[in-house]
Amino acid sequence: MIRNLFFDLDDTLWDTYSNNKRCLEILFTQQQWSNYVGTFNEFFAFYYPNNESLWHEYRNDRITKQYLSLHRFSIPFDKFGIPYTEDSINTLNEHFLLLASQQTKLIEGALPLLENLQEQGYNLYIITNGFKEIQRNKLINSGLMPYFKALCISEELGAHKPNIGFFHYALTRTNSKRSETVVIGDSLDADIQGADRARLRSIWFNPRGHDLTLQLSNGKPIEIKKLEEVPQALEQINME
Repeated sequence: MIRNLFFDLDDTLWDTYSNNKRCLEILFTQQQWSNYVGTFNEFFAFYYPNNESLWHEYRNDRITKQYLSLHRFSIPFDKFGIPYTEDSINTLNEHFLLLASQQTKLIEGALPLLENLQEQGYNLYIITNGFKEIQRNKLINSGLMPYFKALCISEELGAHKPNIGFFHYALTRTNSKRSETVVIGDSLDADIQGADRARLRSIWFNPRGHDLTLQLSNGKPIEIKKLEEVPQALEQINME
């Protein structure tokens, strides 16, 4: 019987794409990047895939947090000829993280789902690769924090999803049995692959209908397109 639910935060519950886009739009205006770039959409179209690529490298321990924080801005700035120094980007990144922590847009259905699951008696936990200085504030400001019994943040434990050590820590930290635990997340690379390595069942939140491109050792995840489908997915797992 499933008792413990390990929820990813970014783009599973908290709408990272929309919230971060809003923050960058604010910075685009404040910093007057339009002097170098035709439109914000042109800037974002380059920034977003670059940032995604850097996060992929970070969670696979190929680059450091500082490298990610610097190059998610320096690479677009080089592309568009926006002048910068390393110090100016460090200051900009602090501003960006502060803005991000204040955003509150959630994935549709997040709060009703968490309330439902809590009422059913599930133990809810957050597992995240995000930076420790903003993840708690994101949860507090968006109203998510009261639903979770504990937070497992990669930066605090020294391992990132999909590293198997992260999931072993999360199980220990929450006193959860593997057979009673399910991982719920949107990232194939971090959440689903990590769960597979740790021999945990998983529910893949896949609203954009991406293909399952991973070779998994312990069976396919249950795939959902809306958060409201989570209870039905859990019933399916419990019946296996």
